[in-house]
Amino acid sequence: MAAFAPGGRRVFSGGVDGTVRVWDRPTERDRVLTRHDAQVTGLTVSPDGRRVASTGMEGLIKVTDVEGDAKPLVLRGHEGPAWTAAFSPDGRWLASAGKDGALRVWDLTGAVPPLTRWADTNQIRHAAFSPDGRHVATGGQDGTVRIWDAHRDLPPLVLRGHRGLVWAVAYSPDGRRLASAGTDGTVRIWATTGRGEPQVLRGHQSMVWAVAFSADGRWVAGTGNDGTARIWRTDVSAPPITVGGFAAPVESVQFSGDDELLLTAHGDGTARLWRCTACEPIGDLLVRADRRLARE
Repeated sequence: MAAFAPGGRRVFSGGVDGTVRVWDRPTERDRVLTRHDAQVTGLTVSPDGRRVASTGMEGLIKVTDVEGDAKPLVLRGHEGPAWTAAFSPDGRWLASAGKDGALRVWDLTGAVPPLTRWADTNQIRHAAFSPDGRHVATGGQDGTVRIWDAHRDLPPLVLRGHRGLVWAVAYSPDGRRLASAGTDGTVRIWATTGRGEPQVLRGHQSMVWAVAFSADGRWVAGTGNDGTARIWRTDVSAPPITVGGFAAPVESVQFSGDDELLLTAHGDGTARLWRCTACEPIGDLLVRADRRLARE
């Protein structure tokens, strides 16, 4: 697992050795922030970049300060592995998903107990807060995507279409769309109102494990078991940009805040940063082209 800090100067990673590390991009130096007793299964950075939440196979969630040597806040409640966690936009709340089928929304101030929803009879693999902090989306083993009220115990909006487990979900920056990645090899983009049919993006040759929107909402990236990253334009119907040659499954993906870089984590234990030139704003592309022409 790997994630950018806001601003992109730092990168955080978690691995099968149970460590959560922070890397300084300019120097490529790293240090260990915390350790789990088992594999790290999920990683997320708070909006202000000051805390990292990690989930582990042992079922624990650890919220660790990036600076200082304070002991992490340990959240217990999932029975079995905790798969992923997500901060709310204001950083107060943390949503977690586990193999026990529970969605838990934790108040990190400790003022109220966690709100628990049984989102799937088997397991939920992923949870994501909406940009306004009012909803949490989950993907489950039953092939559904569910959108929950983050703070009230109300029935969810259920989106159906995937065949098999939904590995990941991601909101668009404006909160109007939700992308999901599935065992069926597709990425689907849904209206968060639940109206209409989803946009179905194909290209992966096997299950899709991760999905992410670009910061401007124009692109969606999917990565998975076939060892590729595929990037689609969301506003046109066209084949994806395909990046391969990783020689290992691609387990997570995230765009940098300026959309110039993608961060991917791989089944061989590496995290990689690479440039997506086509994803840059058209103005930046024209400037880059002018500079290249001037040199030639």
